[in-house]
Amino acid sequence: MLTPGSAIYSPEAGCLYHYDMETESGLLLLPELKSRPRQPSSPAEADWDAYTRSIQPFSSEQADFPGMIYFDEFSFTQLLGSTGNYTVCQKDLCCLLTYKTSENRMDEAYVLGVFDGPHTVEGQYYLQVTRDGRLRSRGGAPLPVLMMALYGRVFEKDPPRLGQVPGKIR
Repeated sequence: MLTPGSAIYSPEAGCLYHYDMETESGLLLLPELKSRPRQPSSPAEADWDAYTRSIQPFSSEQADFPGMIYFDEFSFTQLLGSTGNYTVCQKDLCCLLTYKTSENRMDEAYVLGVFDGPHTVEGQYYLQVTRDGRLRSRGGAPLPVLMMALYGRVFEKDPPRLGQVPGKIR
């Protein structure tokens, strides 16, 4: 079965969301997934460090560029070609993407981006975010911006709140 587009999968629910490229209909979905401790019978954890060292070197022709999303300055790199390995880093956060597309459309631009820093609009908290997706349409027809993002909050790096003891989270 061919499934053009993107999806979010979970062991509990299978396909939680699928974006169909043919109809170009989609919606924002924020799934809440359960966290369960590992069982002794579970398969061994993936060694992601070994994986990242084993893949082909990243493109030396990669040119990172800054971009603002929700008042946060991300570091982006454009994904070129129909397959590739790309990495983009900001401070302590690096995001690696190994991808393959069914077609390389010249009217679209795809990017990979990261943000590692304090978010200071509508509150103050420290975020680590990775994003990838279609940034814009290069042709005359306006296409929706498609973006997938993974957010992580680093509570230890949040600015102290009134009455909060450093190093203690309330």
